[in-house]
Amino acid sequence: MKDKQINLTFKYMDLKVKHVRLLCLLLFWLVFAICGAMLNSLAISANGGKMPVYSNPVYKTSSNMHFVTNNWSEINKPEVVDRFKIGRYYASIGDFFIFAGTLGTIILCVLTVINTFKLKKIDKAYNMYYMQKQEGKGCKGKN
Repeated sequence: MKDKQINLTFKYMDLKVKHVRLLCLLLFWLVFAICGAMLNSLAISANGGKMPVYSNPVYKTSSNMHFVTNNWSEINKPEVVDRFKIGRYYASIGDFFIFAGTLGTIILCVLTVINTFKLKKIDKAYNMYYMQKQEGKGCKGKN
């Protein structure tokens, strides 16, 4: 009977610690995505309200939010503008931060939900154990 109590306690504490770690990692990835948005905002505000796209050769865009150039002297803060070609699109360092932060957040949300269900299952077994112990029936509950 003592073994079951100790086993349930360790499982519960282990999952609680895991849950807190997942929530801390979730916060990290959210901050990562926010930093990416701030980098993009920096590029936009430094360039007159439009995101510069560095492309050689210059292509036409119908977007009101972008301007395309192949001259670095026209761009303020060139390190944070859209300049990495991915397929037919261009991305900035801020875009990579946003993508990584969003992906990390989604994965950790799923893991946190799974961990929460495990905690609820152990909580149920823990409560069942103590109810039976108080009734004097011993421990005949499931894990």
